[in-house]
Amino acid sequence: NSNNELQLNDTAASGSAQLYTALATADSTIWEFYFRLEFPPSASNQLRVYLMADNNDFSASLNGYFLQLGEGNAQDAIEIYRQSGTTKTLLFRATDAAVALNPAQARVKIIRDNSGNWTLLTDYSGGNNLTLEGAFTDNTFNTSNYFGIDCAYTSSRKDKFFLDDFTIQPLFLDIAPPILDTILVANPN
Repeated sequence: NSNNELQLNDTAASGSAQLYTALATADSTIWEFYFRLEFPPSASNQLRVYLMADNNDFSASLNGYFLQLGEGNAQDAIEIYRQSGTTKTLLFRATDAAVALNPAQARVKIIRDNSGNWTLLTDYSGGNNLTLEGAFTDNTFNTSNYFGIDCAYTSSRKDKFFLDDFTIQPLFLDIAPPILDTILVANPN
């Protein structure tokens, strides 16, 4: 859109829309992004961000993990699920009612290390003052092929999903000290 945000703008009366990219991720990854839904989420108007998936059809059977907003009550929270085939298992639930607002927004950062330890940080104002929501452990799936977004919407919400500032990077622990290899003296003073 004119703000350089990714915005859903479907012409269908209702339905779902998916956007994905091929992205091979390993067991240690950091995901960070911003979302704004200009409505309180619900079971009919729901956002899923597939962090790791082995299939690019998010409505099909797949193995991976996703973040979800929208459950159909006033206690909407950011939730993280593991999907094994068609079975979805809730792994973590953030602050109750934190995204049950209009607009529902947050900047999130999810960190997963190579031992399957996950950490969720959020800023519900959408800014960069991230605070710890909590942590959990799950090491069921260690690699994936896709990252993507799945929006389920009714006709009144078909243009009210906004996402931005995606960063996906490997988690590196830098344990190698720097090595001095050259000194150049610019002048005698």
